[in-house]
Amino acid sequence: MADPHLLNILQEVGLREKEALVYYAALRLGPSSVLALSRHSGVKRSTVYSILESLKDKRLIRREVRGIKEVFTAEGPQSLDFILEERRRTFLEALPQLSALHRLEGAESVIKFYEGLSAVKQIYLDFIRSVKIGDDYLVLADMALWHKLDPEFFDDFVEKRGKLNIRVRMILTHSKRALHRKGPGRRPNERTRILPAGTTLTTNLVIIPTKVLIHQLVPPIMGIVIENQNIIRMHREMYELIWGGLGE
Repeated sequence: MADPHLLNILQEVGLREKEALVYYAALRLGPSSVLALSRHSGVKRSTVYSILESLKDKRLIRREVRGIKEVFTAEGPQSLDFILEERRRTFLEALPQLSALHRLEGAESVIKFYEGLSAVKQIYLDFIRSVKIGDDYLVLADMALWHKLDPEFFDDFVEKRGKLNIRVRMILTHSKRALHRKGPGRRPNERTRILPAGTTLTTNLVIIPTKVLIHQLVPPIMGIVIENQNIIRMHREMYELIWGGLGE
């Protein structure tokens, strides 16, 4: 009779109930026919065939031909480590999505992490879709470094944002591109102030009424979006202090 405790362990590792029964039987019997495995495990013979295929995929069973007889042999229990590694790999692949769902303390609070330029570009598009007429759109940025990441995309993005009935204010590091945006390249809905020459930024900050974006401009490119009114308020107050300290 199968040991219930060991069967539970096999299932906790990741085997389904019938997989655990057949694998347990194979461990006890050694090289065995499908019929023997069926009898010892209590699993129907027709079902054992599909279970053996599944166990072979998990590297827990191997098929052998001895003369004209086909038998199945269990790999050692250490092979179960393969399943654990697969589960760990699957978890790590899902971790970014799980992290994006991580909620901060407090009502209606969310922090989301994004990796890669493609994901960050989608954040910018989401921000201009999220703002409403008359909303503030506040930027603290190195525009030259930002634009260089994908000139075609960000030129198009600026055009889209420039057509919105929102109030864009930008605090930019000193560069030719920033000076152009403050002067002849200014959009009707924009106001710009320039930080002292020599100021460097490796992250951009974007603040809208419902979200804050912190965008890392240097590898690894990543973005953090925070939806928490207390944190948004703090960033806005800091922004206003910087804005007020800079001349027109």
